[in-house]
Order: sequence, then structure tokens, then C-alpha cells
Amino acid sequence: MAVPMPDDEDIITEIIKREGGLVNDPLDPGGVTFHGISKRANPEAWAHGQPTEAEVRAIYDAKYVVGPGWARLEDDRLKAQCIDWSVTSGPHLVIMEMQKLLGLTVDGILGPITLAAIKAKDARTLNNLIMVAHIKMITRLLVRNPSQLRFAQGWVSRACEFLF
Repeated sequence: MAVPMPDDEDIITEIIKREGGLVNDPLDPGGVTFHGISKRANPEAWAHGQPTEAEVRAIYDAKYVVGPGWARLEDDRLKAQCIDWSVTSGPHLVIMEMQKLLGLTVDGILGPITLAAIKAKDARTLNNLIMVAHIKMITRLLVRNPSQLRFAQGWVSRACEFLF
């Protein structure tokens, strides 16, 4: 029996669960966040206080699903991972990592050439390579900024959730 794959709303729901509720950790470079939506990066959503869940979902959809083009990916597992990593590191970085893995010109744009290369690659292999690239990025970040080591286990565990 095939396991049902998540749609974009389910992917956003899972991200909200991973991100948690209101977080104000002074050591977190993201600053104050609610369900992962930072006050620093999304001041309009915080203009009248903590954003609503509907606002959070709209931000995720616009900035991390539709905006960068991840909604166009056919493999739902790969799509979920790319969206999730985009939330923590920005879609531009994730697209560039994808392009490097595919041997393409790295421009950070999920255009037709990148989408065709993704479609031509085995989804499971590409998904797992993206997970490895994510963990390598985490390692580089921790080497540059050891004060973030307290987050390492959570970050790596989150990346590994997408292994298949």
C-alpha cells in the first residue's frame, strides 16, 4: 500500500510543528519567532503583535513554496525537504545547492533548466544528496560560529527527517 504524500498545506503544517510556538532565545540568530516566522525578517506580520496562524501559513506559502518555485517539484518528499530547508536558510541558498549537485550554472533561480535537471535525476538520490548538502552546510555554520553548537542536534535531526 502506497503511503500518501503530503500536499503543500501538509508540508506547511509539519514545518509549523517543527518550528514550535513563540520562541525568544537570545542565542538564536533568528530572534523572536512564532511558528518560525521571525519578527526581524517579517516585521509586517508582527506590526500588530504576534502573527496569526493564517498569516504564518500565508508567509510560508508565498516565501517558501510558491515564490521560489518549490510548488512545481513533482516529488513530494524532495519538495517537502526543499521547502523546510528554505525556511531555515532561505530558498536562494537551497536552490544554489541543488544547482551545484546537478552540475548546473549556479544562479539561485529555480527556472526551467533547473526544473528539467531535477526531473531527470532519480528523486530518491537527489533527495538524499540534498540532505547531505544541508548537513554539510550546518557543519560549516558551526565551525564559523561555535556558539550555535547548542542547536546542532536539532538542526541535524531535522535535516535527517528527510532521508529516504
